[in-house]
Amino acid sequence: MRIIVLLLAGILALSLHAADKDGNYAVWGPGEKSCFSYMKARETDNYDDFKYFIMGYLTAYNTMADKTFRISGDKNMSQILEWVDNYCEPKGVHGFEQAVTNFILEHHETRQDQARSQFPR
Repeated sequence: MRIIVLLLAGILALSLHAADKDGNYAVWGPGEKSCFSYMKARETDNYDDFKYFIMGYLTAYNTMADKTFRISGDKNMSQILEWVDNYCEPKGVHGFEQAVTNFILEHHETRQDQARSQFPR
């Protein structure tokens, strides 16, 4: 199931640059749910599908965006989820995919643009 969610999220991330003539594209999986659905899942600690969607979406973005190694910069998953919580809480009718896209837009300038060396120079 995790692999399927990650693959679907990856396909969705490709949609950031590909859409129909009006700019619309289909959203699958947890991304098509609302922020309200996400917040309810967080309350019940049953949000793994949303977390996997985020990981796949961000990974696909990292793959496709120029000069981007890690769109989330130094943020870990807990910090990303906190950002999404803060976005979604007042915007319950917004789509979950829209929340993740807004995370990307907001963090573009602070992204990690190349892999850091594992060895000191």
